[in-house]
Amino acid sequence: KEKIDLTYKQILIIAIAFIGIVFLYYLIAYFIVDKYISKSAINLTFLNTLKNALLILSIAELIIASYLKKLILSKENKSIETACQNYLTANIVSMACCEAVALYGLLVVFLSKDISHFLPFIVISLIGFSIYFPKKRELEDILIKLGI
Repeated sequence: KEKIDLTYKQILIIAIAFIGIVFLYYLIAYFIVDKYISKSAINLTFLNTLKNALLILSIAELIIASYLKKLILSKENKSIETACQNYLTANIVSMACCEAVALYGLLVVFLSKDISHFLPFIVISLIGFSIYFPKKRELEDILIKLGI
């Protein structure tokens, strides 16, 4: 029980940090783009193509995150420590995929110098975080299957 609680507390701290980074990206975009980045000379057609490609990649990445999480959680667990470590790793991987979506948005903002391009990426990222946010019951179910 203590190991479950400790693992869950660790993953909650990591999850909150990942979500905080998304908001930090927004603050960076909001405060830095207007003041320090000159107006982009990038082709608007190229920018829209890049933005759409990154949005598709973002959705694909969240789908792939689900498979990666299942793959990591399907590893054989011989002990409670291994099971908890696999759960921690699986959640970090899925949350890193969610955070990467916001990073794509930051890239588009830097290229376009238009913060409104960031909104769809933040929404997709936060939807991903809501889907993959760690659940204590999920960890308990893994340990029940292990017979602990």
